[in-house]
Amino acid sequence: MDIPKVIARREEPLPVMATAKKKIKALGQHRFEHEQVEYQEKIDQREGPRKIEKKPRAKVPIASTPELRDKDQLSLTDEKTRIVPASRGGFEQC
Repeated sequence: MDIPKVIARREEPLPVMATAKKKIKALGQHRFEHEQVEYQEKIDQREGPRKIEKKPRAKVPIASTPELRDKDQLSLTDEKTRIVPASRGGFEQC
């Protein structure tokens, strides 16, 4: 076993993974900003009837958080594919 070669092979994907982490964080931030706009629209729509002293009919919307979710993912080989649950069990890359 050649230790320097093993170390070099293990360090090869590190820059690729660092870039992928940055992209995932950017996608998560974009999702959060989009959800914040939707949340604010729902709040504004909900507050409209209150101005004329009517009780709102819908549930209070839940605000989104800026934290990353499990669904915020990115493939290192093909960025446009996602891992989705398969109907026969397990997962598929689509």
